[in-house]
Amino acid sequence: MKNAVDLVVIGAGTAGVPCALEAAKAGATVLLLERSDKIGGTLEVSGADLSGAGSRRQISRGVLGDTPQAHFEDVVRITGDTARHDLLFASVELAASTIDWLEDNGLEFTERSPFIMMGHETYTTARTCHPLNGGLSIIEVFRNLVDDQVAAGGLTVRLNATATRLRFADDAVVGVEYHENGEDRFVSASHVVLACGGYVGNHEMFRKQHGRPLTSVGMPTSMGDALTLTAPMGVRPVGGEHYLPTVGGLLGSDDTAWSRWADPRPILNSSVRSPWEIHVNREGRRFFSEDHPSLTARQKAVHALEDLTFFVVFDERAVREAPPIIRDWGAEGLRAAANRAPGVFAAPSLSEVARLAGIDPNGLATTVKEYNEAVAQSHDPAFARRFLPAPVAEPPFYALEIHGIALDTFAGVEVDGRLRVISGSGSPIRGLYAVGEAIGAAAMTGSVVCSGMLVTPCISLGREVGRTIAAAVR
Repeated sequence: MKNAVDLVVIGAGTAGVPCALEAAKAGATVLLLERSDKIGGTLEVSGADLSGAGSRRQISRGVLGDTPQAHFEDVVRITGDTARHDLLFASVELAASTIDWLEDNGLEFTERSPFIMMGHETYTTARTCHPLNGGLSIIEVFRNLVDDQVAAGGLTVRLNATATRLRFADDAVVGVEYHENGEDRFVSASHVVLACGGYVGNHEMFRKQHGRPLTSVGMPTSMGDALTLTAPMGVRPVGGEHYLPTVGGLLGSDDTAWSRWADPRPILNSSVRSPWEIHVNREGRRFFSEDHPSLTARQKAVHALEDLTFFVVFDERAVREAPPIIRDWGAEGLRAAANRAPGVFAAPSLSEVARLAGIDPNGLATTVKEYNEAVAQSHDPAFARRFLPAPVAEPPFYALEIHGIALDTFAGVEVDGRLRVISGSGSPIRGLYAVGEAIGAAAMTGSVVCSGMLVTPCISLGREVGRTIAAAVR
């Protein structure tokens, strides 16, 4: 391999692959480094919803008149105006062309796309498109395009290769040291793009950034390399104050550091399923209205819990009569999983299910008594819950242990409007860029995850940075 290239892209994921593709296609020599053994990054575990105003698919489905400005205003409204306006608007202007580009290269969407996604705070119009097989479908598109550029000679990919240090001279990046196959190597380059994702695989970094434990549903290779590599230049993390946990997930094992994200997944969004259950903390006390319509308010309530953990408590009548809280299990599957699957408990009495789950039994008994009285009176004085279908009274009783989880991370390196990394002195570092989750999810969505506003900006801005760099080196 050449020991000098025009561009090194660190991270072969959602932003890094399209960045490398565009730069190589435009004539730059590119080295793509990936610490994993395959490309794709977080797309491996992501639903990978995309959103954009004016895509061909949106227009062909009769969703007319949507504009980047309307998309921008929707995101500003949903996030409470906590995203970065410059990067956000640049992203939504490119979003439709990104969706069209993916479709041109073979990406298939579900038939209902575009739609209004109810799993997040909602847009005012249908602009979310869901790939047929989630992020795996995008990876397949990426893989084919990467193979084409590798065959053309402009792109080299190194898997199982971890960037260890950036080199500088005269306040400009001049190359990257990396470790591959047991050897330390160096490649010189006039441009480097940090596209190495977030830090959902780095529990120590997560606690340092947010003061909360991490229950991750992301990739263990997401180690926060962008923050680590730029720390020697005084580059400061930004956006960490916007962190809110996603609500929520069952554990995949007894290890609270990692959770399930793929099915089975509890349905806790009251706009999708009205709750028969009550939600309690470890003291057995309710902390929020279970049917509150705002997902953001729910996230904030969970964020206030010291360990980001709560319990969903219900009875046999709810299992029998309510829509399944875990759709893929149904009633029989839930009964079969009780006291077998991690975080799923059942017992003939409230006190026993509390003991099994680790809930204070006296607190739970008091809470259930208060809630049942609220049901009888059709009025919830504690939290103004409106949907009060039945008391929690028929044994056996059930409890699900739910953890606030993280698929993406909010903090990232500081960049300017052109995605150039800002040094500790406040000036852009020549030749050094960051894109995607390396700049933090908060840049695009503030404290709130907006439908399609994680994956789409990664691809859109990754492509744009690749084109910019290629123009500079030609």
